[in-house]
Amino acid sequence: KSSVWFCSSMVVSLFISCFHCNFENLLRVQIQ
Repeated sequence: KSSVWFCSSMVVSLFISCFHCNFENLLRVQIQ
């Protein structure tokens, strides 16, 4: 059970970092 939680948390953090990166790129494009 613990390993499942760890795996899901890793996936969530990866997804959040990817979304954050895309969001920054979007802002950069709008500023330019």
